[in-house]
Parts: sequence; C-alpha cells; structure tokens
Amino acid sequence: MIRIELQLNAGYRWHSENNIFVKGFALDCDDHILTEKDLLSFFQNITDFSDFKNKLSRLNGIFSVIINKNGTLWAAVDRLRTFPLLYYYQNDQLIVSDDYRRIASNIDTEIDKISAKTLKHFGYVTGKHTLLDDVWQLQAGDCLAFENNTLKVENWHNWPCRTNNELSRQKCKKVLLNKITTVGGRLAEIAKDRPVAIPLSGGFDSRLIAFLLKLYGHEDVVCFTYGNPEFWEAKASKKIAEKLGYEWIMIDYKTFLNDHFSSSKTFLDYADFAGDAVSFPYLVEYFAAKYLKTEYKLPENTLFVPGHSGDTIAGSHLYPDMRRFKTKKSLATKILRKNGAQLPYKSSDRKFLISETIKDVHPERFDYSHLAHDDWNIIQRQSKQIINSSKIWDYFGYQFIHPLWDNDLTDFCLSMPFDFRVNKNLYDETLCELFAEYDLLISYDKPQTAAQKRKTFLKLQIKEKFPWIELLKEDYSIKNSDDFFYYEAFLKPLKEQLPFFKYNQGNAVMSVWYIQHVQETIEQLKNKF
Repeated sequence: MIRIELQLNAGYRWHSENNIFVKGFALDCDDHILTEKDLLSFFQNITDFSDFKNKLSRLNGIFSVIINKNGTLWAAVDRLRTFPLLYYYQNDQLIVSDDYRRIASNIDTEIDKISAKTLKHFGYVTGKHTLLDDVWQLQAGDCLAFENNTLKVENWHNWPCRTNNELSRQKCKKVLLNKITTVGGRLAEIAKDRPVAIPLSGGFDSRLIAFLLKLYGHEDVVCFTYGNPEFWEAKASKKIAEKLGYEWIMIDYKTFLNDHFSSSKTFLDYADFAGDAVSFPYLVEYFAAKYLKTEYKLPENTLFVPGHSGDTIAGSHLYPDMRRFKTKKSLATKILRKNGAQLPYKSSDRKFLISETIKDVHPERFDYSHLAHDDWNIIQRQSKQIINSSKIWDYFGYQFIHPLWDNDLTDFCLSMPFDFRVNKNLYDETLCELFAEYDLLISYDKPQTAAQKRKTFLKLQIKEKFPWIELLKEDYSIKNSDDFFYYEAFLKPLKEQLPFFKYNQGNAVMSVWYIQHVQETIEQLKNKF
C-alpha cells in the first residue's frame, strides 16, 4: 500500500496532476523557467527509473517531485534537498511525506537515540536517518524507487569529483566572473516583475546578490538587516544599500527581547515546519520574518534572495592541510572538529561521533581528496542546516531562491584547483576587484593578513591534535553575551525548559530543545494513535 501525505503548503505549494506531485521551480537545459504546470508537464510520460533520473539531471533549480502510478512510485529531492521528503516502509506499507507529524500519526514510533545524539552535536541528523525510528529522509541529490514491492534509494546527482589543475589563476577568475554574470541574468529573469527582499549583511555573498540585481536593472528591491543596529555589520549593510540606491530596513532585535515566542502556537508550528525531525529550527531569522510579514507587510509575491552559500563553494571551509586525507578516519576527524562541536564531548563521545561520520563520507569516490570533505559538507551541513534555514521565509508565505547554488557556478567552483579555493582566496580576490570597479568596497572590508591566516590555521591544528582541549573552554552556556543577534537572550526561555547542560555554541540549545519538542509531539500523536 502506498500513501502520499503532503501537508506543507506555504510560500511554495504542492501542485498535482495525473498522480504527479511537484513543488518549487527549475530551469531546463535551455534556461526556460519551469513552474507548476510546466514542471508537471516535464515529468509526464516517465518510462522507468532510469528515465526519471535522467530527467532530474537536466534540471537546475529547487524542487521535489513524486510520481505515483500503477503501484510504482518514484520520488526525488533536488541537489540540496530544499524541500525535504521523508518515508517509512514496513509490512508492505510505504508512506511518503513532507511532514514527520503525518508519518508519526500513522505509525508507532520513538525517538532514535543515535540520531538524537548526532543532532545535539551537529545541529542536524547525519546520514539518511531522522529523529524517528524507522523513518528515513531523502538526502541531497537522492531519489527513491518503489517497484514490485521493492524499495531502493539511489543518488541521481553526485558532486564533481575532479579538479581542473590546468586552469591558471587569471583564467579561473575570468571564468568565475562569467559564471557569476550568467547567474545574475538568470536571477533577474526569475525575479522579473516581482519585489525582491535581500537579507543583507556586511559580507560578500549577499552584497553580490544585491549587485547582480542592480546590474540587470531590477529596482524593486528592499534590503534588510536584523540584530543590533550599533554593530559594524549593520552599519556596513546600510552603506552597501545606499551605494546601490536600494531601500534599507534595520530590524532592531531589542524590541523583541520580551516577546513570549517560546510557547506561541506560531513558533511551535514553525519549529515543526522547519525542523521536520532532522534539523534544529533557525531562531535568529524568526523575528525578522515575522516583522516583515506582520508589521512591514511585504507583498505576498516578494521573492527572498539570501546569499547562501557562495563562500562555501568558494572554499571558506578549506585549510592548507585538507588537500588530501590519509584515511577515512582522518577525514571524519576533521569533519567532527569543524562541524560537530556544539557540545563539549568526552573521549567516548568522540569515538562514537567519528564512527557515525565515517558512515557518511565517500573518500573512495574522491581518492581521499578535499572534495570528499566538500561532498560531506554539502550533503550534510549545507543542505540540512544552511539551506534549511530559508524555510523561515517559506513558512511565513514567501518564496525564496539560492542563486549562488546555481548548477553551473557551483560545479565550476568545486572544480577549481585546491590552492585557489583555500580560505576562498580566489573568490574574495575576484569580488574585491569587481566591487572596487563599481565602488562597492567599504571601510569594513579588511581581508585577513597573512599573519592572521597563519594564526587561525595554527589554532585549528592545535584543536585537531588535542581535541580534549574543548573541555577546557570557558562555559559558554553561562555567558550573558550581548551579541549581534542577542542570541543568548532569545535562548533564555528555551533553556528554562531544559535541564542545565554545558555547551560550546548556542545552536546546541536549539538542538536539545527541538529534540524534546519532537518527543512531546510524538507522545501526543501516540495518544491519538
């Protein structure tokens, strides 16, 4: 028996016809924009699973698709799992859904302890697991086939596994600029006749988005920044918006410090919408999204365009010692150090987390190169945490896109020589030259000096060689830091619902709180079951 339970219809909605269900949009090989009926039509007349995967490989965009006909079901998510799909299969019953609550209301399930532990440390459940026993997720670039009462999951997309070491630095910069310009043209065409909202920071990625829209003549743009208006990033954002001639909004988070959000139906529903039993729900964007919807009253057809994640594909996570890894364990150790330290961990925790991470790395496909780290980073952290954070705009009824994850731009950046990607040096140099040409460099643009880079690298080496040093850190959980987003202040009502525990990063509080919330939710559903 096949059941399709699709519930999450907000900014992006599910559309169906002839037992085909699609969500999102994509560009085809000719750069035609496919939405709703066009996307449904694209998936008509699929002959078999191989044909389905071939169709998927011809799309460039954010989408999920399910095809159900004559007892056969095919389903897929895009290269970044923008619209997650979960599934359960036991006793000849297959349930596919976009909402863990729909599956949990139909089965008897519990919190998976291993998944809960990884979410506490990483902020998301690694691998194909979810927080629920026997409930699984399609990961970035995955597709599912249920045929002849047999279920299988495969990758329809793999990230580039070779670098083009013949490219000179100047040639790389030239090609990169060409790819960026192409992305700008596609963005302008997609945003045509629609108002655009940009979460504008003081960094390069969101500035690039704003610049590209200006370059292609899109004027209906509002830039906004949220947090503490006295911090340098807010001032930098304002200067950039002024230089481009765009409206700029500062959303002062001090006004929300007494917001009783943690018990509100809106926040709890958002947490389920965004977390989906896989990732902690992002909190810092919540107040900005709510303000823009209810107070500023952005038009419903506004398109949100965050700058995720040019720095990642450019190499911000790469350091000189990551050219090649000797073993799968050394790669997993590096991943854990960089991504899994939300909580302090003991030696036994470290061994467990490394063994779990090893299950999800694929060095055999990349000859133990840095691209194996890229592969894990994109499929796990980027898709489940960074891309997933954009669900906040979706939840409040707006659509969004991620132009810097355009297929052509991403694939080229990943193929650049390792030395050009380390600490995103070529990307930053290219954008500095571009912004200088258009007078978009500001006083806050101060690249790291060679000495600062060496110091950063040395710290990372020490942390990797002596991982127990994390235990000597000052207890971050008792600090009352007045950070840019007032994050610690907003976490306070959530911490009050939890037993005391030490943590290295505020996101750990969101992770632990979310696990408890999912536990309570499935207990409520179980009573109805």
